[in-house]
Amino acid sequence: MAARGVEFVGYVDGDPDDGTAAGIVAFLREHMPAGSWVVSAPEIVDQVDGEGTRTVGIAHLIRRPDIDTAAERLMLAEIRALTGLLARLSRDLRLTVAVGYDGETIGWIEDGIIDTTITEGLIDPWADRLS
Repeated sequence: MAARGVEFVGYVDGDPDDGTAAGIVAFLREHMPAGSWVVSAPEIVDQVDGEGTRTVGIAHLIRRPDIDTAAERLMLAEIRALTGLLARLSRDLRLTVAVGYDGETIGWIEDGIIDTTITEGLIDPWADRLS
């Protein structure tokens, strides 16, 4: 049976205007980590829902972390790199970024500072399990 996918997302909190959204997309395109990805490269998202609310950020599909250790280590490195990118986005553009994992918001990044709910709730336990 194939491993089910899990989505890691980071998006700007609020409803950015066109200029802000364009700046976010440009920043993400310029600073997105290069290289190969376990499942696929993260997607830059800029969409408006049926109610007119704009979502701008990244969406990254990974496999559920119950697969082989080598792939899990690579996926953890991806999540760390993307969290670092979101922190830089938050700091450089002075934005609050919401972070979600598996359909739930797990924390925020404000002024480039990563909420401990992200590190202590997701990244550190995952790293501990792999060590």
